Amino acid sequence: IPGQTQDFSTFLSKIKEAEPELLYIGAAYSDCANIVKQAHNLDINIPMMANASNMKEEFLDIGGDGVEGFLFVSSLDPSYQGEKFVQFKKNFEEKVASVVDPQSLQMYDLANMFCTALKEYGPDREKINEYMRNVQGYEGVNATINMVNGSPKKPMGPVTIKNGEFVTYTGE
Repeated sequence: IPGQTQDFSTFLSKIKEAEPELLYIGAAYSDCANIVKQAHNLDINIPMMANASNMKEEFLDIGGDGVEGFLFVSSLDPSYQGEKFVQFKKNFEEKVASVVDPQSLQMYDLANMFCTALKEYGPDREKINEYMRNVQGYEGVNATINMVNGSPKKPMGPVTIKNGEFVTYTGE
């Protein structure tokens, strides 16, 4: 049960018996971090990964040293040094007192896209909807965004945890 289950040992024991090459964890950050810790306690020492929604400071806090080397696939590239991203990251971390996470970055970009549409089309819902679903070449904070039928198309890449920080995975 999400947020309520605390003991994942039965589930993890079955995984250990299967000898997988990788463990993908589809859980919220608190459960995910606890699963990783319990997996290490059971000597499950294989690469582990989750979706980018777990790229939160709370995941690092709960997981501690046990989440070193954990993998994510994300549109957020922590090593990106574009001017807009560097300024966004600085402001976010000062005001929120937390590391930038992909969801905050995406919501910021979407809010700005919406404001652009509102400025251009006024309160015309149909035109705003058309713009939001199909905008091309929108310069977001860390990537150019192209929408295809309402889904953002942005570059994705691997991210890992190194020395307690989210960093771009380089294979090392």
